[in-house]
Parts: sequence; C-alpha cells; structure tokens
Amino acid sequence: MRIFEVYKMEMYKMFKRKNSLILVIPSLLALLITLGYKSGAVKITSEEALVTAYSCLDFFGVIWTFLSGLGIIGILIILLSSFQFSGEVHEGQIKMMVLRVGKREKIIYGKLLSMITMIILSIGLLFLVSTAGYYMFISSSDLGTGTFLGTMSEKALIFSILSTVITSIFLITITYAIGVNMNMFMTFIITLVVMYVGKYLSGLENLKFMKYTSFFSERLDFLFNDFTNTLFIKGFLGSFLLIALIVLLGIMRFKKVDIR
Repeated sequence: MRIFEVYKMEMYKMFKRKNSLILVIPSLLALLITLGYKSGAVKITSEEALVTAYSCLDFFGVIWTFLSGLGIIGILIILLSSFQFSGEVHEGQIKMMVLRVGKREKIIYGKLLSMITMIILSIGLLFLVSTAGYYMFISSSDLGTGTFLGTMSEKALIFSILSTVITSIFLITITYAIGVNMNMFMTFIITLVVMYVGKYLSGLENLKFMKYTSFFSERLDFLFNDFTNTLFIKGFLGSFLLIALIVLLGIMRFKKVDIR
C-alpha cells in the first residue's frame, strides 16, 4: 500500500471521527471574539495604543495572535494527533493497518500528511470565519475601516502562520515518537510540556540556538521588530532538520513495538 493510500484512509477516518471537530474550536473562538468586540464585551488593543478601527487583515492578525500566543492551536493539534496515533497503537486499532501496509514507516508518513492537511484546513476555516465575521459585524461599524488591508504586514502574518504550522508538525512528530510506548493521556501531557517549554526558551536571549527554531519565529516581537529573511529561513531549516530526526526516531521505535 502506498503512502497516498494510507493518507486517504487517514483523511477518511479524520472526517468520520467526532474528535476531529476539536479543530473547529479556533473558528468558534474567533466568532465569539468578533461578537464580543462588536458588543463591547471584548477590548482589543495593539502593541502601542488602543486602536479604534481595524481593517480585516489587522482584525484577523489580532485573533491569530491571541489564539497562537496562548497555544490553543497547538493544544488541539497535540490532542488530535495523540488520538490518531497513540490511541490506535494502545487500543490495537492500528493492527489491521500494519497488516495491510507492511512497512510501518508508510503509516507514519501517511498519518503525518493527514495531520498537516487537517492543520491547513483548520487555519483556512479560521481565516474564513474571521473574515466573514469582520464584514458581517465589524466593517460597517465604527470599529472597522471596511478595508481588507491595513497596517499589519501581510508578509509577517504569513510567516507567523507558517511558523505555527511547522511548530505543529514538530509537536505531531513528538506525539508519534513517544506515543508508541505511552498511552494517549501521557503522550498528550508530555508533548504539551514540550510545547510550553519551547515557547518559554524561545524568549530567553542567552539561548541563541532557539533562533533557529519555529518557536522563535512565531513570536510577534521577532516578526515586527527583528524580522529578517535570512534568520527566518535558518529557523525553517533548523526546524525541518529537528523534525526529520524525530520522525526517524519515531519510525525506529514503531518498528520495534509489538502490535497486538
């Protein structure tokens, strides 16, 4: 069975499982923020001062900063990937796939590709809901400018989203590597700790090596004040190297585990 066939099987299972709906939570939170801002129950501030009117892109940027900064997106990705891999390994559901596929690394690759697809779909839905909410409730009021582009750098926002995607891929590979020998709950907790430790270490100035990870490039103070293409590319390369190493470790551990 080819990797693409595993991918199709995983995508089918993703859309069938009710727990996949947790990736809709960011969009629901975006809608709540929009309604709260419209009613005055939620106050949104920029880095320097209280902004009285937002463009669509600026408004989405604020929502994105809030959700990614708190790690909400990462938490949901960790939870779903723990269900997807560790849960199946320890409940024995993955046995049939192992028998059909043969080579276990194809299962890892197929599951990883399906999770990446789900991340992209979740972020796309978040953008659509935020944009629709803006033009339905904000743009025609004093709280919005009615324009799409604003003061926020589109390039910086795109790089922030890409950094979050790469960080999410890193966290998924962590769940795969440790989920072989641990249950879903422990896999979720350990990976969650890794995520928040990474976020904390990226803010320490004396740890220069963290600049070569996506944890650092997610930070807004980097994106808007110290942004350089070269440093950002190095961060991507460093993260991909780390991801590749963890994937190989996960495959090695998965090949040795006894599937019952």
